[in-house]
Amino acid sequence: MFRRLALVLAVLALVLAPPAAWAASARPLDSDRHERSSDRGDDHEDRKKPRDDHDEEERDRRGGEREEPEHGDEHREEHEEREDHDDDYYEDYAYYGTVRATSPLVVGSRTLVGDLALLEFLAPGMQLEVEGRVVGGRIRVKEVHVLYPNPWAYYEGPLEGRGWVRAWFDGGRVWRERAADPGPRVRLVACYREDWLGLPAELRPSARPPGPGLWLLEGLLFQGQVRWTRITRLAECED
Repeated sequence: MFRRLALVLAVLALVLAPPAAWAASARPLDSDRHERSSDRGDDHEDRKKPRDDHDEEERDRRGGEREEPEHGDEHREEHEEREDHDDDYYEDYAYYGTVRATSPLVVGSRTLVGDLALLEFLAPGMQLEVEGRVVGGRIRVKEVHVLYPNPWAYYEGPLEGRGWVRAWFDGGRVWRERAADPGPRVRLVACYREDWLGLPAELRPSARPPGPGLWLLEGLLFQGQVRWTRITRLAECED
């Protein structure tokens, strides 16, 4: 009876705890775990790749950001250059000032440039209204209005008791005078409005222009007399 009981217990022990079965079942679990671990590792590597790409993009972006100050500096320079350009080409600019020098022609703090014929006959002390286009510290002149003296006139030629001169007149009286080299050419600038204004009687030419305005007369001195050969309208007479 005891033998049968021992045999039964032995059989039950084998059934309930077979070592081979446990060993066999343990190997697939380890293999599955390893495969799952390997799978997770592959997933991790796959996750790294996008991060690497992102890092490269981030580095590229940061590289672009590092270039931005340079680009910003260029932008500021372009903006300043554009402001300068806008200033250089600012149209319809009106400026008031007194002639300070004539070579170059400086009015107030600005230098006047341009091919306006009237500019040649301006003198220091004249007060002007200038219209034109700003070019840095200069004004490219479109129009000039002499506000003082008014009426004014200019004469280049022989003047009794003074020799050969360049003279500016204010209301018929000598206002500015400079010595000039003698020559055959005589020039005169004056306003004509039914008569010549701003000139002394002895200098008023007998020639009559086709209409009112500020005129330039050019002539030749022949046997003490001036023969006017050319007349050019320079501007309107100032009121």
